[in-house]
Amino acid sequence: RSPSRGLGDVYKRQEICLSATLPPPIPQRDNSMLTFERQQFMGTANISQKLAGLGKVVHNVQHFDVQPSLDPGNLVILVLGQIKLDGQDNPLQFCEFFQLVASTPGQYYIHNQIFRLIYA
Repeated sequence: RSPSRGLGDVYKRQEICLSATLPPPIPQRDNSMLTFERQQFMGTANISQKLAGLGKVVHNVQHFDVQPSLDPGNLVILVLGQIKLDGQDNPLQFCEFFQLVASTPGQYYIHNQIFRLIYA
């Protein structure tokens, strides 16, 4: 079973999608970076603070693609779907990108994460 297949299954369960869950299901590190709607946050503490400030987040993942990265132990993931942020009645379309880096075999951390809402 390929690593990209396994991570795809995890993503289907919405465990690595933008989440205010602390600690996150897949951790960040001090060199991790999140870009959320053009705002950049670096490091575990800054990323966790941003995500915690989102409040309750509900996802509806509609499509995702997973590919191995240059290093075969790393993965890139692109996700499209709908999201409801705390206090919103209607879901919004979103696009999210991750680079997951293997820290040990079968264990990953989020090195890069980019999240954008899609306004029509």
